[in-house]
Amino acid sequence: MDQEIRYASSSGDVRIAWTASGRSSPILLFAPNHFTNIVEDWEHFARAPILKGLTERFRVVRMDQRGCGLSTRGDLVQSVAAWADDIDAVAKAASPRQPVVLFALSQGAGGAIEFAATRPTRVSHLVIVGGYARGGSESQNPIAQSPLALLTNGLTAPNPGFRMLLNAGFALDASRSDQDWLEASLVRAIDAGSLGPLVAAMRSFDVRNRLAQIAARTLVMHVRGDLVIPKAAGTEIALGVPGARFVELPGQSHMIRESEGALRAMFDALDAFIPAAAPRRPRAAPKELSRRERELIHRLCQGATNAAIAQDLGLSEKTVRNQLSRVFEKLGVSSRTQAVAKVLSERKGR
Repeated sequence: MDQEIRYASSSGDVRIAWTASGRSSPILLFAPNHFTNIVEDWEHFARAPILKGLTERFRVVRMDQRGCGLSTRGDLVQSVAAWADDIDAVAKAASPRQPVVLFALSQGAGGAIEFAATRPTRVSHLVIVGGYARGGSESQNPIAQSPLALLTNGLTAPNPGFRMLLNAGFALDASRSDQDWLEASLVRAIDAGSLGPLVAAMRSFDVRNRLAQIAARTLVMHVRGDLVIPKAAGTEIALGVPGARFVELPGQSHMIRESEGALRAMFDALDAFIPAAAPRRPRAAPKELSRRERELIHRLCQGATNAAIAQDLGLSEKTVRNQLSRVFEKLGVSSRTQAVAKVLSERKGR
């Protein structure tokens, strides 16, 4: 998908790359998570279906995490406060006057929670999927388990074992080619100099004290059998945010997978949470009327009663009532008056 890359200035003299696509409104800001590369989002086998659904509902603003993708890289300050600053910089650039719907996956929940709690007027709705409020809760994530030196050295090592380990459990049904793509994309998304500070912040952040300060309407969703981030991490967020809704999604993969039913369930919950953004379903084509049904409508427009129509057509009044009910159903109306009004209106418009 064509995308114009823009930049916003954030704290620490960091430039954050961002782009937008989809409808003209409302604006949804997709908080960055993991190792982002916004130029490849539409090639990502798990992320692209999410983006497709979101762009059908919102103007989707995506951003690269500091240290990743097209944003400033290097030995940068990495913390929830810095991540919130980055979200703030992009939100001000993309939606200077209106609050945004803030959408966060996984580790992106940390910066999103910090932002929603400290800039309450900038967020209308907060949606967290597969998220956690403290780094220690991701106990099954290889990023949390592996020594930092192994992660840094393994990023570009000829042996792909580390990169395969890093992706383990994220999408259980991913094909070999999809796993290979994830492995290759990791190297393009981040370098060894940026990896250490980011991973250290991913492991250590804790925003549980911010949950009670969130005023935005909040929806938390989590895959029931998530093998990377336990569902308990999602329920912890939902219990901490006043009035938050919690929805359990089917599956075991940490990535939201269509094959496990999680993708459809996520969008069903999102449409119920923000009905105004739900895609407008195309109206069903009107059912064609038979010759007899067109004759019935003609008589209705002349003001004939059921008894008169029955006498003229040699039918019983019950038969006329039954046939008119089918006509009303085809026209999408519920009464004689509505049927006549609709037919006359359509004739006038020709």
